[in-house]
Amino acid sequence: MNNKSLFFKKEIIKKYYDGDKEKQFQGLLKQRCVSEEVSENLLTVNSFIALNENGLLNEFLKKIINKELKSPIITFEKALHCSSTYINEIAKYFKKNPHYDIKIRRKGMPKEGTSKIDVVIEDEKNLIFIEVKYLSDISSKTTFDFARNQIIRNIDVLLTNTNNKTPYFILLSPSIFKNDEYAKHSKLYNYKIKEYTDSDQNKALGAMKRDSGLETEKLKKIQKNIFWATFEDDIIPILIKHNTLKGIKSYLKMIFPKEFRK
Repeated sequence: MNNKSLFFKKEIIKKYYDGDKEKQFQGLLKQRCVSEEVSENLLTVNSFIALNENGLLNEFLKKIINKELKSPIITFEKALHCSSTYINEIAKYFKKNPHYDIKIRRKGMPKEGTSKIDVVIEDEKNLIFIEVKYLSDISSKTTFDFARNQIIRNIDVLLTNTNNKTPYFILLSPSIFKNDEYAKHSKLYNYKIKEYTDSDQNKALGAMKRDSGLETEKLKKIQKNIFWATFEDDIIPILIKHNTLKGIKSYLKMIFPKEFRK
């Protein structure tokens, strides 16, 4: 494979996107060509296409959420809106506290655009959002809301777009940020996931309500369906086990060398 190619054929990659598929493909190609760093986007696309194209997606889902989906559909970077309830409530909040963000005062009523969800997996009965991180942390604020973190925003968007499906949220990261005593304290998402999945349901719902402003009854739909997966524990072993690393082994080995020395 030369350094100007992607790991899967163009027609395969493009079928996983909505909207301007060619633009999305060219964006991936550009990331592949110009960056020596690990791109979260490329890592995401390669990992989930490898799972899905080899019929292994449900093995991953069974391990994480204990459920298999019927004819699941995957979409990368899917653009979806958050709830109108949040928009209305945050507008009231900023009117009460106008000194925090001068950009909001200049623009007037706060407006939030779409959220691009890294991976959306769905079937007739289930809707799964996956937020993927490599070395980056979750955003500690959204474009206009200085106090809203990325996980709770994605959960709000998820609950807004369930359409009577069962919602699931999965954070996917390297295992070091979940298990290592030094590294795990460096990420905000470590603290937020633990808050939102506290064994005391009242504490968990309280934390989510505090950060989102959403109603408790709405949050109950997702509170027990928030999970944290890692590449090293939950994706790479599946690909190795089924010998489905053709084309991407060197790429994953470069990023996670320890997993290929076992």
